[in-house]
Amino acid sequence: LPIEITAVNTFVLIASAFALFVFNRKMKQEGKPNTQILITTLILGATFLVVQGIEWVRLIGFGLTTSSSLFGAFFYTIIGLHGVHVLVGIAILLYLMRALKRPVDFEAARNTAISCSLYWYFVVAVWPVLYTLVYLN
Repeated sequence: LPIEITAVNTFVLIASAFALFVFNRKMKQEGKPNTQILITTLILGATFLVVQGIEWVRLIGFGLTTSSSLFGAFFYTIIGLHGVHVLVGIAILLYLMRALKRPVDFEAARNTAISCSLYWYFVVAVWPVLYTLVYLN
């Protein structure tokens, strides 16, 4: 398995959570959303997915498929489900960006940001566990 590139990719995903944390903190302090930071979160999340996709194509080329072994089936199921959750998280963050462009009261916008952020933090927090269990064991 591509341990090194996936380790770097893990830091990309963790950086996306940090960017989202900064976004929420600035929104609370300044009273308005900084969409540039939210865009950074989205770009980092999308980068994670693209790198994972490239690695999957390479692994399939090396012969690791769902039918090649029990490990292959397990790998693509577990890592694939996480990838789907990252994709859903990106959609949720896009929804957040769109919701913040509409004129609403600040408290409602902040609550929406917190709800969307909790999902992203969860998806990011699960990844290092998966990386350790699947890639390093």
